Amino acid sequence: MNLHYKILFVFLGILQVVDGLLTYMGIQTLENISLEGNPIVKALMEANGVILGLVLVKTAGCILVYLVYNMCNSVGKVSKPVLAGLYLIFLCYSFSSLVWIYEILLGQV
Repeated sequence: MNLHYKILFVFLGILQVVDGLLTYMGIQTLENISLEGNPIVKALMEANGVILGLVLVKTAGCILVYLVYNMCNSVGKVSKPVLAGLYLIFLCYSFSSLVWIYEILLGQV
């Protein structure tokens, strides 16, 4: 397995955890679940509570990252750019946690 994929796998897993923590901190600090931009995450938090909702979503995210990582072992070289593109999508989505940093530090609503 390519070292780059291993590094990316670890990095994306860490981003999932950090995003979950920042989302939790943002919702607890601002006391407003409606600030969550993802309707699936918001619905899970409203139905199951903030902590359990985030654990469910971030666990699913980590499982998806792991499945894509394992697919890299079983596909040919032609498909690897497609998998790299999927990782890029995960990466871009994970950086949405920067919004929570802005909301927490500046108290913007």
